[in-house]
Amino acid sequence: MASRLLTAAEVLLLGSLLAAPWFYGCASEAATFTLGAALSLAAALAAGAWALRGRGLPPLARPAAALVALGLAQIVLGVTTAPVWTGEAMLMLAAM
Repeated sequence: MASRLLTAAEVLLLGSLLAAPWFYGCASEAATFTLGAALSLAAALAAGAWALRGRGLPPLARPAAALVALGLAQIVLGVTTAPVWTGEAMLMLAAM
């Protein structure tokens, strides 16, 4: 099961790299967010495979999750001046 998850994550990552419109100099927001969502799914599949193999989470998973949680806390508490931009930054941060 873990090897299938890793294979799916790798295929999704490589497919995202090949389909990325950045080679042409720019990308629409729809393409950027779709690519971000695909990369988020690939990262989740890879983390699930690590967990199934008994390795726990990848080393940078907790700090990355803390940064996303910080952005979510800013939106929920109303301390951000631009909630939509904070949400956009959270999505892109989670994808990377």
